[in-house]
Amino acid sequence: MGFGTGLEYVLKSVLALIVIIFLANKLLGYMNTIMNKQTKAIRIIERMPVNKNSSICIVEILGSYYLMSFTEGRNEILKEFTEDESQAIIAMRKEKELSAGQSSLDTEQFKEIYTKIQEKIQTYTEKRN
Repeated sequence: MGFGTGLEYVLKSVLALIVIIFLANKLLGYMNTIMNKQTKAIRIIERMPVNKNSSICIVEILGSYYLMSFTEGRNEILKEFTEDESQAIIAMRKEKELSAGQSSLDTEQFKEIYTKIQEKIQTYTEKRN
C-alpha cells in the first residue's frame, strides 16, 4: 500500500467524475431539444420580460395573434389582435428577418474591408523593409 495505489484511486475517481459530467451534459442537452420543440400551431413571436417572474409575449396560435401574460402561477390572454394589428405584426416579423439578413451582409462587407486593410499593411511593411 504505497503512494502509487492511492494515486491510482484518485485518478480513477477523477476519470469517473469526468465521464459522469459528460453523460449528464449530453442527457440534459437531449432533454432540452425534446422539451423545446417548436410546434407549427403555436409560436412565440416576441417576449418582453416585465420582472424576474413574469413576461408579456406576442403569441401566434393557429394564425391568430394574442398578447399574453406569463407568470409563475398563471398565463392569460390579455388581448386578441385585430386583423389590421395582425398584418402589422407580420410586417414587423418580415422586416426583422430582412434586417437579420442585412447584418450578415454587413459582416461580409466588414470581412472584405478587413482583408483589404491587411493587404495594405502587408504591402506597407514590405516596402518599409
